[in-house]
Amino acid sequence: MKYSYEEKKKRLCTVFAVVFVCIAGFLYLFSSYIRKDFDTENSDGLILESDNSVGGEQSSEEIADISDSGKSDVKASKKVVVYICGAVISEGVYELEAGSRIDDAVNAAGGFAKTAARDYLNLAEPVTDGEKIVVYTKKEVKNTTVSDGKTKNNDDAESSRININTASKEELMKLPGIGASKADDIISYREANGGFKSVEDLKNISGIKDGVYSKIADSITAQ
Repeated sequence: MKYSYEEKKKRLCTVFAVVFVCIAGFLYLFSSYIRKDFDTENSDGLILESDNSVGGEQSSEEIADISDSGKSDVKASKKVVVYICGAVISEGVYELEAGSRIDDAVNAAGGFAKTAARDYLNLAEPVTDGEKIVVYTKKEVKNTTVSDGKTKNNDDAESSRININTASKEELMKLPGIGASKADDIISYREANGGFKSVEDLKNISGIKDGVYSKIADSITAQ
């Protein structure tokens, strides 16, 4: 069967139209599939970011808890414990704020007893953890002397002093500021003057003035 030119043209247009529709349909289906995958990936990304955000909030809360815990530990550590005894109203162990003074410890113990030597303590001195604070009575202070934080009886303290009327050169040289030359001068003076009448006589020796004397006055005697 032979077709005319017009019929061939119509049939060819029909074929092209069918092919175009098929291609368009394919492209439409393919683009829909791609768009669906893209939306799914975006949705997963949003969920992941949301999860990370929640995790970040939890981490912040955990960090805040740790920080608060650290602050509590530091606050709790800012305490000192002291034992105060002697002439106070209530002897015992007391917990004080770090940086507290002896005055705070005395107040914690109820204050001074009537017999306390109030002026004997330096109330402004800071206390340390584990410190023992002894509040002496007026009678105890009168009968004792304290050197380097150690309490000694007056008789013991006197006997531990160097007697400048009998001490050897080596013993005299143990005194602060007294060398071999000054020790010889001390011995020469006591031999020439029949001994020292008082410890202040040392200042009659050339080279031993108020500065040197003040360093050794509490360590010597002239018996």
